[in-house]
Amino acid sequence: MSWEEHLQARRRSKKSLGGGMMRCRRQLQEDRKKSEYKRWMRTRRIEDQDAYLVAKREAKKCVAIAKPQYYKELYDALNTSEGEKLLYRLMKARHRSTTMVTGHLGITKTANGNILRGPNAVMERWGQYFEQTFNEEFPHPPIPFVKSVQAPVLPVAPVEVSEAIRRMKPNKATGPDDIPTGNW
Repeated sequence: MSWEEHLQARRRSKKSLGGGMMRCRRQLQEDRKKSEYKRWMRTRRIEDQDAYLVAKREAKKCVAIAKPQYYKELYDALNTSEGEKLLYRLMKARHRSTTMVTGHLGITKTANGNILRGPNAVMERWGQYFEQTFNEEFPHPPIPFVKSVQAPVLPVAPVEVSEAIRRMKPNKATGPDDIPTGNW
């Protein structure tokens, strides 16, 4: 059970650790944060942005309060006789989260159409597929030879350099000549 599910169960029972009403209503805070964000995106007003930031801070506080409470209850539950079952359930869930999931990715077949079932066989087949795909040479026409220009090369003006730098976009890969393709 995740801490979010635990909070929802506690909210339904309306009991906290002390037995009273829950002080922190995480889901209500999250809903308020979401609605404030949507209003801010719709109106783009500074007041709505401020309201969203306040709601976001309050939701963070609720999570910061609820998370340690959940873990405290979890550790207390692990110390009981039922805790051994819970411990094995947690270990099983953690192990499941580290394994590779192949079921939702579709069916992987061999080259002759047989369905592969094991994760090792699936990984091996993907390796074969990429090995074949990326190492296969396709016929293409030869690159034509172009004569070089027999004219004087004009010097580059500082205005051209500043214009090219101004047009460059950040985080774009450069070509083989270290010049981004967008500048041509």
